Amino acid sequence: PYTTLFRSNMLGQLYYKLEDYKAARTQFVIIHTASPNNINNLLNLAKCNIKLGDTEEARINLNDVLNIFPENEEANDLIKEINR
Repeated sequence: PYTTLFRSNMLGQLYYKLEDYKAARTQFVIIHTASPNNINNLLNLAKCNIKLGDTEEARINLNDVLNIFPENEEANDLIKEINR
């Protein structure tokens, strides 16, 4: 399981850098299924969703982060960004 999650994270990061946000999101969803409270992964999902124009799903991801860690600057900044 760990190696699968590690591989999915590495693939997700790679796809994101290649601007293949749909493929990246698919990898991050795999991680989310196994580890729904992983803050870094929730942020990655939110960023993919923003790039794909799905701001409602991004907002859900970011609110999940803030429910776990209300002081998370990146999540707060991203929420401000999508509320503009």
